[in-house]
Amino acid sequence: MNETANETVIEAANDPIVESAGETVAVVAGSAVKSGPRYELGLILRPTLDDEAKNAQIEQISQLLNRFGATIEKVDEWGRRRLAYEISKQNEGFYYFITFSCDAGVPAEIESRVRIMEGLLRYLIIRIEE
Repeated sequence: MNETANETVIEAANDPIVESAGETVAVVAGSAVKSGPRYELGLILRPTLDDEAKNAQIEQISQLLNRFGATIEKVDEWGRRRLAYEISKQNEGFYYFITFSCDAGVPAEIESRVRIMEGLLRYLIIRIEE
């Protein structure tokens, strides 16, 4: 393993991976593919939504992430859960967690658009530290 001032080079299976300042760059067949930092978007949807409306809401958010160049790694559905406190006169909500990687400026753009969606009770975007 070679280390320089701000980057670490890891060689595995003839494809080196360069990690620099929280970003991962994989070198595949001589070209660099930048994946960017990883984030998790936590969503709580209204409990009054039916399955079709929930799927449409998640699909809309997935399309929004793709439009800004994010790579979705995983969509984790936790189902209907009781809230710790009442939000908009609701005691329950449908929990979803979307893990994605993107450029550093994208979460602010995503947040500005998710903020005005009708079916959401709460949302939170966090950066996943590696």
